[in-house]
Amino acid sequence: MCLVNTLALLNDRDSQARAVRRLAASVADDGALLVETTLPTEAAAIFQLDISLQMRNGPRRYLPRLCPVRLDDLDTWAGDAGLAPQARWRDWRATPWHGEPGDVISIYRRPPA
Repeated sequence: MCLVNTLALLNDRDSQARAVRRLAASVADDGALLVETTLPTEAAAIFQLDISLQMRNGPRRYLPRLCPVRLDDLDTWAGDAGLAPQARWRDWRATPWHGEPGDVISIYRRPPA
């Protein structure tokens, strides 16, 4: 599993592709790779978030830099690693995804031999 935009925390598409290859290599023959991403509403460009967190010792800022993952890239990287798309959902209730921006859950499996 690769949850909550973890791939987007990697600096560039090459790093993201390597991560998907490594994840795919760990998938058992009867297993699956699940990748949760968020599609931006605008063109996919690197951007920085500014998140305020309330901690026990006071407020803190978290400034992650995100490199959004394009689904066509994700499908290509998974395919190059021997996995095929099985499903794409909008949320954890398995609501079908219809191309809209926002959260997307992609599930990949090895094709039958």
